[in-house]
Amino acid sequence: MFVVAFIGLVVNLYVAFKLHGSHDINVKSAFLHVLTDTLSSVAVIFASIWILFTNQTIVDPILGIGNSDIHTVFCSHNNKRLP
Repeated sequence: MFVVAFIGLVVNLYVAFKLHGSHDINVKSAFLHVLTDTLSSVAVIFASIWILFTNQTIVDPILGIGNSDIHTVFCSHNNKRLP
């Protein structure tokens, strides 16, 4: 779980760096999507380390709910900017 999340984090950071700064609404949407994926990768890395050391698997669904909330907030923010 940690290795896949770390690879995803590296790839998402690279893509976010490439997409950042555009004025096109489609590219901005893609950037926000990649940004939320990056935050999700960080949450999975945190959860995997937490579970490894404490064996408390409850942190996984809690962070999963947090990830869905983050996606919802970013999507609603992006929809407000549509013409």
